[in-house]
Amino acid sequence: MVHDSQVWDDLLHSGETSAWADKCYVSAAREATFAGPRKFWGVMRKASKGGALYPVDKYINRIIAMVRARV
Repeated sequence: MVHDSQVWDDLLHSGETSAWADKCYVSAAREATFAGPRKFWGVMRKASKGGALYPVDKYINRIIAMVRARV
């Protein structure tokens, strides 16, 4: 069995305007390829290993969680 985070690139068809996902999908490379005009990266922010999440990232995660809860 393969987790969908490992086949993320195969799941997207490049016509998406937003991506909403859990922290397991965090990747700088994924975010960079998704960046562009009229696109939103709604993947939960993740703290560095052993570190705490920055207050701005906590705020962003809260907004993302509110949107994802409604969907």
